Amino acid sequence: MEQTTLLNDYKVEGVPARFDEEIVIAENALNNRSICLQRFSNLGKGASGWCIESIEKQKDNKYHTIETKKYSSCYAYELLQKRQSLIKALAFPYGYLIVFDGDDIVEILDENDIRLKRSDLC
Repeated sequence: MEQTTLLNDYKVEGVPARFDEEIVIAENALNNRSICLQRFSNLGKGASGWCIESIEKQKDNKYHTIETKKYSSCYAYELLQKRQSLIKALAFPYGYLIVFDGDDIVEILDENDIRLKRSDLC
């Protein structure tokens, strides 16, 4: 329900992510407060398309990825134990980027890198 509400708030048509699909995770990203989730359409069979990476905000107020060469994967359902707040973003379409600060979404970019604004719902 949280996924549907979030998609409706941003007026986005979602793409399901199954709980038995894999998510790629940069080393130590789930332990970092500031992370981004980006969904790619070409991560292979059995993959949700999601990649989670650590980020940091620079002086220019833009987020930059913390470089790493080590990645692992987990199944989407494992996020329920590892970092449950990320589950709400998994229905966003391919090409989208979701920025989290702790458990809160602070920014969503579409496939054209345009920042989405939450619609004014009553």
